[in-house]
Amino acid sequence: MIREVVMIAGLVVVQSAPAQERAGAIRGTIVAVNNGERVPVHGARINLVGTTHARTTGSNGAFHFADLDPGKYLIQASAIGYSTMTSPLELKPRETLDIEFEAVAEAVSLPELSVEERANHGPADWIRRKSEGRGRYIGRALLEERHSATIPDALRMVAGVRIECRGANVCVARMARAPRGCSPAYFMDGIPADPAVAWLTPVAEIEGIEIYSGPAETPPELESAQARCGVIALWTRPPPPRRPKEKKPKVDTVSVKVQSTTDPPVTTQPPPPPPPPPPPGW
Repeated sequence: MIREVVMIAGLVVVQSAPAQERAGAIRGTIVAVNNGERVPVHGARINLVGTTHARTTGSNGAFHFADLDPGKYLIQASAIGYSTMTSPLELKPRETLDIEFEAVAEAVSLPELSVEERANHGPADWIRRKSEGRGRYIGRALLEERHSATIPDALRMVAGVRIECRGANVCVARMARAPRGCSPAYFMDGIPADPAVAWLTPVAEIEGIEIYSGPAETPPELESAQARCGVIALWTRPPPPRRPKEKKPKVDTVSVKVQSTTDPPVTTQPPPPPPPPPPPGW
């Protein structure tokens, strides 16, 4: 058996003995050199340019094109993080070409991202369900526009919701389609909550309210036994971002040693004694 090895721009082509059939084949692998070791490249795209023949390498980095007509081909190999390699080939009748690509690592330049602020605020579940429009929704802007003082005041603006209050702080919500005496289920930030907690939550702390009148409107994640009478879901406002404390400028303290000097003590001499009196007869 005669084997001919051809080197083409980093491409090793081994021409093996012709097969019995007239159609030819191209097979091979793509590897990368990592710390001196040859590592197969998984997920590389191998295609014959200008044809519909394309393959993706597996974990062993291998590919195989079978039943190819004899002729000239342009084979191309590409993989994320590596330079694209292209080389012409000529496939003879009943011939199988064994190919090995040696991939060269290349830095990938990602497109510049543009971040824009969206008008929708709130948790992802709130935004998604609001876009679906299955229920009724009260956002922060509407709460401020209507000057709602309490949660019952906010719910009174919703059609199909009836608020029954006994006393100052004891209120009950009823859905117009719900059976008599049936109260809706309550959720706070996606978690089942006691109605009293919902009623006493200050409106200033509410980001939005979802109202579903019955099972037909209620999303699956808010379903419960009580949901047959409707659902009221409240979302609290996220806390404001914490501002980093301003560092006070460091004041260098200077140690000053003060030395007190005093005048030397003054020594006072006693006055001289008076002269003796003159003797008698003077």
